[in-house]
Amino acid sequence: MLAACALAATLSCRKDKDSEPPRVRILAPGAGFSVSVPDTFMVSVAVSDDHLVKSLTVLIADANGVPITAPIVESVNARSKEFALDLPILDERVVSGQFQIIAMANDGTNTSRDFVAITVNAAPLRIRSTFLIPVSSAVPTSTIWRIDSTGAMSGFVELTDLSGALVDADYLFTAGSSAGPLQRWPLNGGGGSELMANTTASNDYFRGLSKDPTDNRIYVCTADGQVRGFNRNGVPTFSGFAPPGFVGESLVVVGDFVLCSALNPATQQRVLVKHAYQSGDRVVEFNAFAAPVAMYARDSQHVLLFGNSSAGGHILDVNVELGGAFEMRNFLLNQSVVSSDSDPSSTC
Repeated sequence: MLAACALAATLSCRKDKDSEPPRVRILAPGAGFSVSVPDTFMVSVAVSDDHLVKSLTVLIADANGVPITAPIVESVNARSKEFALDLPILDERVVSGQFQIIAMANDGTNTSRDFVAITVNAAPLRIRSTFLIPVSSAVPTSTIWRIDSTGAMSGFVELTDLSGALVDADYLFTAGSSAGPLQRWPLNGGGGSELMANTTASNDYFRGLSKDPTDNRIYVCTADGQVRGFNRNGVPTFSGFAPPGFVGESLVVVGDFVLCSALNPATQQRVLVKHAYQSGDRVVEFNAFAAPVAMYARDSQHVLLFGNSSAGGHILDVNVELGGAFEMRNFLLNQSVVSSDSDPSSTC
């Protein structure tokens, strides 16, 4: 009798155990649906379960399953229910391609998913605003001006110490010279946030402020030999040091490395330093060939270097694996490669 009761209790427990996942089905839109950024469209989903469906989550993800929209989470607490949800896709950094709507139903124990393939069309390129940035802190106060899409001009921010600035899709980044910090300013307004302090109060403390299109990091070198990288949210993501006695000048991401041009102020020797992309460790250094004005990755092993030397201006194709360079173009002794903030009369 006791054995029979124990067996009955065991069978009862097994019967009550929820081992079946809930059912979820995307009713609309159907496969092949196309949406253009920015937009909001309706997603219809039906869920059901032998027990209770606890929650429903809907989002859009890329081919690797990485979400490109914030998830919409709905509480269900019913055996079956249908939902009509407004799903916004607003991030204008999303590129055109094939994506998928993912609907996930959870009953507290099990989760099931349904997928619908869709096409996302990127937002059209357009000028939202133009920023006018002073060349340097030649005056007590430097004003960065903003021109909006209607042509109206207004002062965006005033700084008492400025050595450089750049803009990405959401933020203006500014670097001080003798005292000012590295800061991030939201383009939609609001105060700046400090990313890195000027710790030595030396002239030209921040150098080579740039954004690399390969990884969208913000990179900067400092007068004490540091090399730093930040993601667009201001979180430090890269840390390295120039060789002893050297200070970094400019950076570029090439393959699995960050290539930094560094100068020894005492000897005026200039080198190119390869840093490991993940750890920031120095891997190798070799001759810089010229003082870089700009560097661009051509592929995973080559960098185009636009720069100057005592012999004139140069355009060089640098092999970062072998440490050599092919001179694609050179200029006369009295001509040089210049950046956009240099004297136009010296432009070659």
